[in-house]
Amino acid sequence: MTKDQAERRISRRELLAMALLAVGLRVALYLIATSLTDTGFREYANAADGYQFIAYAQAWLGDASELAAHPNFRRLFPGTPALIALLVSLGVPVPAAVIFPSWLASGAVAPLSAIAFRDRRIGWAAATLIPSFVFHGSLVSTEALCLFFSVLGVVQAGRGHGAAGGLAAGLSFGLGGLCRPVAVFAMLGAVAQKMTTGHWRQAAMVTAAAGLTVAAGLAAMQWRFGDALMNVRRYQGLFEGGIFTVPFQSLITTPLTSPVPAWKLAFVGVHVLAVLGGSALVGRELLAARDTDRGFAWLAAVWLGSNTLYVLCIGDIWGFHDFPRFLIPALPPLFWAWRRILPTRPWVWLAVGALSLALALPPTKRRLLDPVVHGRPVGAAPAGSE
Repeated sequence: MTKDQAERRISRRELLAMALLAVGLRVALYLIATSLTDTGFREYANAADGYQFIAYAQAWLGDASELAAHPNFRRLFPGTPALIALLVSLGVPVPAAVIFPSWLASGAVAPLSAIAFRDRRIGWAAATLIPSFVFHGSLVSTEALCLFFSVLGVVQAGRGHGAAGGLAAGLSFGLGGLCRPVAVFAMLGAVAQKMTTGHWRQAAMVTAAAGLTVAAGLAAMQWRFGDALMNVRRYQGLFEGGIFTVPFQSLITTPLTSPVPAWKLAFVGVHVLAVLGGSALVGRELLAARDTDRGFAWLAAVWLGSNTLYVLCIGDIWGFHDFPRFLIPALPPLFWAWRRILPTRPWVWLAVGALSLALALPPTKRRLLDPVVHGRPVGAAPAGSE
C-alpha cells in the first residue's frame, strides 16, 4: 500500500466524528444564539426565511392563504418546502421539520465529501468551514440540502458503473436541483468524471434520471399552484437589471455605489480569492492528472468551475453580499483544490470549527432579533402541525 493510498483510507469512526462535529456546531450555535437573545426553537425555525418556508409548506398541504397574501414567497425553490410539508404530514412538529433537515444534511455532507473525494481533509473541512455554511446550515437551509443531495449523487455515481448507481445518482441530483438548481453543476462534474473513464451509458442514465426527477417536481408545482415556474418569475422581479450580468460586475460596483463595512469587504474578498485560486489550482491539476486522479480532476474542475462562473455573474447587490453563501453548493471541490494545505489532524479542525462558530454567531443573533421573527403570528405553521 502506498502512502497516498493509506492517506485515503478513512475509518467509519472518523466519518462519524466528522458528522457529529458538523451537527454539533449547528446545535451549539442554536443554543448560544437563543440563550443570548432570549428566544427558543420556534423563533429559530422562523428566523431568516423560515416563516416563508413554513407558509410555502402550508400551501403544499392545501392551505395557500399565506402564499396568496405574500406572493414574494413564491420565489422559493419547491424542494425544501415540500420536504417540510412531508415531515409535518408524518407528524413531525413544525420547528423540527424546518430545522432538523438542515442540521442532518450539514452533518451528512462532511463524511460524504470525504468519501466522494477519498480524502479525510475534505470531510473535516466540510464539517467546519466556512462560517457561512455553519450559519446557513444552522437555520432553514436550501444550500445544505442541495449540497447533501449533490454529494450523495457524486458518491452514488462513483460506486460502480451499473444502471442502479446511475439512476440513484440522477435521482439525488434531481432532488438537489429542486432545492437549489445549482445542483446541476455537481451533476455535470459527475457526468464528466464518468465520460472521462469511458462510462458513457451511465453518464446518460445520470442525466436522464436527474431530468425526469426535476420534471416530476415541476409537474407537481403546475398541478398544485398552476405555475411550474412561479419562482423564476418572482426572482426576475427581485433583481434590478436582471438576475445575471457580466462577471465581477456586482463584486466591483456594489462597494462603489453603496456603503459596505470594511469587515464585509474583507470577508467577501477572502472568499473571492479562495475560489479564484482554487479554480486555477483545479485547472492546473486537470492538465497534469493521470489515470484515476484525472477523473477527480474533471469532477472538481467542472463542478467548481461552473459554479464559480455562475456566482461571478449574479447581478444586483446580491452577487456581492451573498457571494460566500453562493459558494456553499460547491465547497467540496473547492476544498479538494486546496487539499494540500489543509491539516489532517482532527484536533486542528476543532479549533477551525470554533472559529467558524464564533463568526457565525453575530448574523444568527441578528436574524433572531429581526422584528419579523417576533411579530409574525405562529399561525403561519401548516395546519395540523400542533
